[in-house]
Amino acid sequence: MTDIIRLCISNICLMMQSIFIQIMRQQEWPDVGLIRKKRRELGITQQELARVSGVPQPVVSRIENGSISEPSYHVVQKIFEALHEIEAQSGGKRGTVDSLPVASDLMNKHVVSVKPTDRVEDAWAIMKKNGFSQLPVTDERGRVYGGIVESSLPSEDMENILEKRVQEVMGDAFPAVGRDTKVATLVALLRGEPAVLVLDKGRLAGIITPYDLMENAYKKNPHLTK
Repeated sequence: MTDIIRLCISNICLMMQSIFIQIMRQQEWPDVGLIRKKRRELGITQQELARVSGVPQPVVSRIENGSISEPSYHVVQKIFEALHEIEAQSGGKRGTVDSLPVASDLMNKHVVSVKPTDRVEDAWAIMKKNGFSQLPVTDERGRVYGGIVESSLPSEDMENILEKRVQEVMGDAFPAVGRDTKVATLVALLRGEPAVLVLDKGRLAGIITPYDLMENAYKKNPHLTK
């Protein structure tokens, strides 16, 4: 009799747990059907949403078209957090995103870069002369191979660091975007990266740093430039 009671209690607990989970999902689980609508309202592409959220673009696409009917909560959460972040950067107003500057308006077209086979001494000389804290690493055709930042240069072998080749100390390439990427996406990327590269047909066309965003904001306030 005792075993029967224990079994009944166990079954009741499992049933209550299942009901509780269903209620929580109904209350907290975001409506994935809103992702496409919200993304289009913000005027961003799937690629841009993927870069900000960290969710691969093919996954974003499959969620939007319904191929993934039950995506994990973690993935959906990352996407909605990215959408909210981009919306916050645009002021939370519909129709304002398209009026904001895009990457091609903000980028520095005169990109200074180094080659993988250049010496670190040469790269550091360029950074010191121009006041750069980072440099993209490209080949002669403008294809990006990586990036150098000040924080990546110090090593245990400081006596020989200047004689090393750039490819020995460079890190991953900075995030790359298209010319029409919205400023909200750029702001989100630059919160965690020293620079964003602008590509045109796979070639490096410009670079954007936090300085460029601040300079653009400064120039748009006439009372500050008087």
